[in-house]
Amino acid sequence: MPITPQQFQDMQARVNRNPLREPEVKSPPATERILHDRIMEFCDSQWPRWKFIHARMDMRSTIAVGAPDFTIFVPGGKVVCVECKRKGQKPTVQQSAWRMEMNKLGHDIKLITSMDEFMDVVKGMLP
Repeated sequence: MPITPQQFQDMQARVNRNPLREPEVKSPPATERILHDRIMEFCDSQWPRWKFIHARMDMRSTIAVGAPDFTIFVPGGKVVCVECKRKGQKPTVQQSAWRMEMNKLGHDIKLITSMDEFMDVVKGMLP
């Protein structure tokens, strides 16, 4: 059932008034975006492929506030949690709290600023 042009304009006016429909879009820092992309490419290049959960960069986390950027599942039942930051950038209060709680549970979240640091974290897991 088609709608009239007036009904369409009314609908657009309602949608445009709704602030929830205007997502907050932030452009991530280029260096951190590149690091994320390189980590994903690395995981995809492994055989068997390393599966991962990746938090969005264009808005606050949709997983859980403070959760690490990557949860990577590697062979042998191992899991690696990685938080990427630009050099000199510090974790948020929520990220620090999450990391502290994970440490209490016996898990470590690796804070990295470069692909070299990432490779140091996973070097013992490579075939």
